[in-house]
Amino acid sequence: MTGTTSPGPDCQRQPARRGIRLARMALASAIAMGLAMGTASSAHAFEAKPFDVTELNDRADADIARAFAGAAKEETIAVDDAAYRQFLSAYVVDRPGALNLVRYGDVTPADREALKRQIAEWEALEWKKLTAAQKFAFFANLYNAVTLDVVLDHYPVDSIRDIEIGTEDRGFFASLSSAFNRGPWSAKRVRIGEVELSLDDIEHAILRPMGHPRVHYAVNCASVGCPDLRPDPWAAETLDADLDAAARAYVNSERGLRESPGGGLLASRIYDWFGEDFGGEAGLRAHLERYAEGEAAALLSGEDPEIVGYRYDWSLNDASRQ
Repeated sequence: MTGTTSPGPDCQRQPARRGIRLARMALASAIAMGLAMGTASSAHAFEAKPFDVTELNDRADADIARAFAGAAKEETIAVDDAAYRQFLSAYVVDRPGALNLVRYGDVTPADREALKRQIAEWEALEWKKLTAAQKFAFFANLYNAVTLDVVLDHYPVDSIRDIEIGTEDRGFFASLSSAFNRGPWSAKRVRIGEVELSLDDIEHAILRPMGHPRVHYAVNCASVGCPDLRPDPWAAETLDADLDAAARAYVNSERGLRESPGGGLLASRIYDWFGEDFGGEAGLRAHLERYAEGEAAALLSGEDPEIVGYRYDWSLNDASRQ
């Protein structure tokens, strides 16, 4: 599925709606450009945008977004991620400068069960006691752990988009739409408190409303075109610096930005699907320029720096196939 332009997010991604209000885009651009100029490098610098239901993205369930808004001001509890950490250490192939891969075919039954137990333990976590940095790290880890669990439940598979679950509960029109947006992202997979959540809910209703475009480097959809799955969990203590490192790695990879054979630049379709989160054209340019180094920086400052197309590869990030 190399180079496919089929819609889907960061895991069921859809093109940003062109009818977004001008004032909203201007605000998003200002936020993104402000983040691009920042120099924060510690967990203490991570701050979530105040929740505003009127600014929710088009894919967010407003009721779920309201239910999971806010965060604690002070850290009072710790999140146990030991089993997830062990899983990542054992099965993520860390390749600095190249795509990280997952050894899905090598996962033992015992480790599969350990991952499921970790997810179940997280379901009981008192998330309202988490600070903003803890909350972001927790839900990003939950998203990635559930994604791994989904893939393992259906492995072997060529692409996560070939895993279609949950469509039977979405009604006729939703099922009709799923013909164009295949994948597992709308299926309810976990229960936090009394609320059942899908991968879509975690990403679009909980994480994206926190106001950081770097969320798109934090969640991993088990695909070659996606930013890397980290070999260790996201942690509140180093979150801001780690998000910057993830953004820098992706922007400077060919998955993020590359020269087009016909002139201009080819960028990841993430920047098209979620252009609103990056602040529109001006905010995206500032974002890319902040993180670009070497060849990528030269491309952005060259004679033909315009983005002329977008690419994304939905092939599974499977170590046995790369």
